[in-house]
Amino acid sequence: MEPWEQLDIDESDLDGFIRRCNSNNSVIPGPTGVVQAAMLNRQVNENIPTQEFLGIIEKVSFDRDFTSNAWVWAEKFIDIHGLLLKYEVEHISTLDSLKGTFKVSLLRCLIKAREHNGLGDMKITIRDPTGTVKASVHRKAVDHPEIGPNLKVGSVIILQDVSIFAPMRGTYYLNITLNNVVKVFASDIGRPTDELLRLSIPIVTKKLPSRSVHDILSMLTPPVDNDKPESSRANNNN
Repeated sequence: MEPWEQLDIDESDLDGFIRRCNSNNSVIPGPTGVVQAAMLNRQVNENIPTQEFLGIIEKVSFDRDFTSNAWVWAEKFIDIHGLLLKYEVEHISTLDSLKGTFKVSLLRCLIKAREHNGLGDMKITIRDPTGTVKASVHRKAVDHPEIGPNLKVGSVIILQDVSIFAPMRGTYYLNITLNNVVKVFASDIGRPTDELLRLSIPIVTKKLPSRSVHDILSMLTPPVDNDKPESSRANNNN
């Protein structure tokens, strides 16, 4: 008997959990994924060891995540808009290279989980082919009409100049603000074409500086009075 089989779990709760697991066909990161894989394994007729079954799910999940339309959009968007040249980097950063750094110039990652914190911010789990980390998204980014609605599981986000925090040794997370977001590609986006890629532009997050009416009026040149009579002009000249 495997350890997970000794858990005291009601069958209805188990079925509900399995349905949620199947809803995104993913394995939860960490030890919970082992239990998830074991329960999913109950649904197949073949007697496959849990670890082997977990490896199968991981491979399917990896292939699905990094061949998705959203991921392909992000790859091609970076190329067609010359983002590597713009940010003066030779290659895009990866999540396994965060150690010892404080800021990443350019990053592409896929959202694996998300959760609102009740204060307007959002906690997300992001993944790229090299690893998985946690991140916090500031409420201004969540409220942006081109960002917040697309921050869903399976969406891909391109980040710029994002700060990295290490509250504990060996633990890292990203602090994502509005100005860090270059583009978000929804999980249900269609296949990219060259024309669509050219029409798609980075998100505008910086607003033009606001000016008061007084500031605007003070910049105007006073009008020249051309209606003065000739005699008045002559007197002025004298």
